[in-house]
Amino acid sequence: MSGKKPGPSLPLSIGLIVVSTIVFCVALYILVRPIFGLLSGDPIPVPGRATEQYDEGVYDIYEQVFSFGGGFGRTSLRPEDVVVTGPDGIVATQRVSSISSLSRNGANYEAVLQFEAATDGDYTVDISGTDGWVVIGESFDTAWDGAAPWIIAAIVSSLTFLVGFVMLIVGMVRRRNHVDRSTGPPPSTAPPPSMAPPATMTPPVAPPAAPPSPTTGPSDVPW
Repeated sequence: MSGKKPGPSLPLSIGLIVVSTIVFCVALYILVRPIFGLLSGDPIPVPGRATEQYDEGVYDIYEQVFSFGGGFGRTSLRPEDVVVTGPDGIVATQRVSSISSLSRNGANYEAVLQFEAATDGDYTVDISGTDGWVVIGESFDTAWDGAAPWIIAAIVSSLTFLVGFVMLIVGMVRRRNHVDRSTGPPPSTAPPPSMAPPATMTPPVAPPAAPPSPTTGPSDVPW
């Protein structure tokens, strides 16, 4: 009889689940990192100065605006109002190529300027202009340029996780059924049937003989 267990391999099922979970978490982090950076960064007062550590990439400067009716508001920042200094010196700022907006704590912001961080490191942003607030975050235009492979990785890892989970359940069910069939039904605990004692042969008893009946004829009477 073969020693191979029925159903999909348990180590293979668990391996697929673990690997797919790790790949999915990495892909999800890379995809949501630009959003997380915008939501976690502290607003910078205008005028003001802030020093932040940025990774290599393109960053948008969002200016707080006041809009009515859900439309875009009026912005006032110009490239000459912002001076960015990085590890390699002055970094040029320019107007954004596409309009984007975000909302934080009830305040509306619109992307007006952007700069490129050529290397990882600390960057100092000096902002002049009228009173207000700005938020700096990684640009969605460049952040999503290399997102296609990670989107595919997230989809494939999700399907792989589902396959591994199904294999795990099927393997557990088949192994349980295999154990039930190999052991058979449990032995019966009913007591054995009782044996009736052998019948004893009783010899027939003859009925007692009848007593002789007395004679009362006249020949027996003495004279």
